[in-house]
Amino acid sequence: MHSIDGNRGVGQATDHLADLDTAVDGLLDDELSGLSDMEVVRALQQMETSLRKAAAVGHRLIVESVERALPGKFDTKSINDFLIQTLRLSPGDASGRVMAARKVGTWHTLGGEERPADLPSTAAAQ
Repeated sequence: MHSIDGNRGVGQATDHLADLDTAVDGLLDDELSGLSDMEVVRALQQMETSLRKAAAVGHRLIVESVERALPGKFDTKSINDFLIQTLRLSPGDASGRVMAARKVGTWHTLGGEERPADLPSTAAAQ
């Protein structure tokens, strides 16, 4: 598995990811059986919203990986292979993530201009 040096984060991305990890660890440690029925429903809804937002960030990172030619830099043949090796995903999961990123991600031309998403309404909602 490839790893990334955590000290090279740009801007606040590294801090936000650390905060996310801490929040998830906190949820794993929380006693959920004490929640009321409505609190469970609200927690499920909020978790789903957060997961969808996280998927949108994942799409952006896939676009960055492709546009920076990271698969070649990490000696892999494709973005799918890069995700399989780097994230230890199954081929199906990697393919699904790449397909989603291709449809809703903000890709760029060689000149740096943004290309419209294949699914602009879905991209805007994310």
